[in-house]
Amino acid sequence: MRKYPGLSKRKNSPCWQINKTVKYREKKVVIRESTGIENFDLALQYYKKREQEELERLIHGLRYPFNFEDAATKLLTIDGRNHQDDIYHCDMLVEAMGGVPLEELSNDHPALINFKRNRLKTCKNNTVNRSLEKLRLILNLAAHEWKDNGMSWIAHAPRIKLLPRKPGKYEDQSKGEINGYPISHDQQRELFRKLPMHLHLSAWFAVMTGCREHEIIPEKDANGKLIGGLRWQYEVKLPNNWSVFDLPTSKNGKPKRVFLNSVAREVIETVRGDHPEFVFVYRGSTDKGRFARPYFKINNTAWKRARREIGLENCRGEGAHLRVHDLRYTFASRLREAGVSREDRKDLLGHVNDDITTHYSIAETMTMIRLAERLVTNEKTPALYVLHNTYSTQAIKKA
Repeated sequence: MRKYPGLSKRKNSPCWQINKTVKYREKKVVIRESTGIENFDLALQYYKKREQEELERLIHGLRYPFNFEDAATKLLTIDGRNHQDDIYHCDMLVEAMGGVPLEELSNDHPALINFKRNRLKTCKNNTVNRSLEKLRLILNLAAHEWKDNGMSWIAHAPRIKLLPRKPGKYEDQSKGEINGYPISHDQQRELFRKLPMHLHLSAWFAVMTGCREHEIIPEKDANGKLIGGLRWQYEVKLPNNWSVFDLPTSKNGKPKRVFLNSVAREVIETVRGDHPEFVFVYRGSTDKGRFARPYFKINNTAWKRARREIGLENCRGEGAHLRVHDLRYTFASRLREAGVSREDRKDLLGHVNDDITTHYSIAETMTMIRLAERLVTNEKTPALYVLHNTYSTQAIKKA
């Protein structure tokens, strides 16, 4: 078999493989790919052509022609981004435009036009927009964060237009906004009393911190790996023995600090020690004793039964029942009623807020905690009733 440095054949492949490092001053690039050619002379020609292309790119500062499939693959390698939603949308986009160079993508590109046309045959504008938002994210990362030899993958991100948004089944037809349903204290008390303890605690935490469901309990990605969820490793202790939780990422892709008022802290202390990794777990029993394991849904049969028994089905309209996300709306609504400013509400909810820093000092953190504490002082009943009900945690732990 003929040989050439950087050109070789694998045992199980008939085609010649390239593994060559091209250098120019302090820059270098590794070519690691298959030629797709079995003939040595033709493979050598292809090898030299690729070597020359990469050398010229290093000398003249030319960008590598990354295509959309390269970018989608890059997105899925980011920690926390390989869950089912990312994979689902990326798979569809790659199938439609995987070989299109990123620099050529625009609203007028035939591949994108065909993608939207084909998707609209089977789904609504809002569903297609979720794929387009994923495309926007990839292009923005390629333009601003992803680097190759000191250069961004593309010079600038094209402005991808979304389709006109149509209000969905559970949305306000006049404003196009989701109908949040903040619950009253009496409704909350009755609802929570009917929940099993593991849901009771996570629901209390949600209504006192405004956390989303996936920020409280984990979910499984396509490979069965647990992602998201509140974990003990995120806890940050404060000088007064209080604590906050710093989530590495939230829905907007940014880190988020979860501020705990006295009720949220009581919930945390109640579940401390139940599991070495996850904060909220299900405590069941077997013949061998008690155990704790993560669970993946708050809106389960017990939640649906409880809301039905207290009359919170169809509360937002026909077929639109109380959701777990409405606990977040309840949190936001009560902050507004307690006189918390819009900027501070955004911070407590973890929204993107360009008005103030997201790197909190101890003093700023304590200010946020005091604002969250207003939800406790506004309670008609002392906050301690959160755990002292018919589902007493202490009674369960002593059982």
